[in-house]
This record gives sequence, C-alpha cells and structure tokens, in this order.
Amino acid sequence: MSETVEKRPLSALVADMLAAQTAARSRPGAPWNMIDGMVRNAFHAASRSSDTGANLNSPADREAKARIRAEVEKAIAECRRWADMPADQVASAAAVATAPKPEPAPTPEVRAGRLLDDLARRGVRIEVGSRNRLSVRPAHLLSDLDRANLTALRAVVAKVWLERNQVAIFE
Repeated sequence: MSETVEKRPLSALVADMLAAQTAARSRPGAPWNMIDGMVRNAFHAASRSSDTGANLNSPADREAKARIRAEVEKAIAECRRWADMPADQVASAAAVATAPKPEPAPTPEVRAGRLLDDLARRGVRIEVGSRNRLSVRPAHLLSDLDRANLTALRAVVAKVWLERNQVAIFE
C-alpha cells in the first residue's frame, strides 16, 4: 500500500488530508485545536514543497520532499485516527492528547544559576578560590538547604560563577 501512496501526487495527499481533517473535526470531543495545528503545519510544508532550498532533484531536495510527504501522511493518519476512534474513547484520548507536557528536570547548570541568583537577591556574596573552593559571606544568611545545595553543586556553582563574573583562575 505504501507504494501506491508514494506514487500519488502531493496535491492529492493534501486533498485527502483536508477531507480527513473535516471528518475528524466532525467528531464531538475531538481536540480540533491540535488537529487543526497539525494540518496547518503540514499544509504549509506542502505549499513550499516546490522550493526546498536545494538544487532540483538533488539528494537534499529529495530528502526534503520526503520529509514533507511524511509530515502530510502523518497528519492524514492522525486525522483518520480521530475520525475512526470509537465514541467512548474520544474524551479520554483528547484529554491525553491535550495534556500539557511535563517540563524536563533542570540541568545542574540551571540549578546552580538559580541558586546564585537567589543568594544574590538575599545579599549573599560568593567568591570562588582555587580548586572550586567557595567562600560565602555573610554565612548566617545561608539556610540548611542552601548549604546542602552549595555542597552538592559546588563544582557547577563555581563554574557558573566564574563564567558570569568573567574570572580566570590560573594554577
């Protein structure tokens, strides 16, 4: 079946995609915002398929057109999935599809930067010595959590502090 789909012109695939979008949007409870966004992106990609930025029929041009075709086919498949989904599953699938994605855990560099910002806001000064030794003044402003974070992130805090303050240490 994939051979017949690949031989169809992109304009026919776009027409199929728009028909599948209409069918999917007619389902009550379907996440039409998500469906419309996917179709809009695929339609935009298809509209620029004649100008991929590469030489005509070069490997880069063929790869770009294959990516565009895959994006349109993905949108068709997603629209058909919503159109053909049993009515009792639409609501739960829509809730999963539209749920916000969890944020990734912050990297140690981000955590160190936030810690430095928080300490600076509270009037705590940090200096970095040789071998990533941290000097913190005034020490009475540090909480137990600050001490634990500074100990755990000492090397990363020192690196971020040196980068921010444009300090070079030569040993």
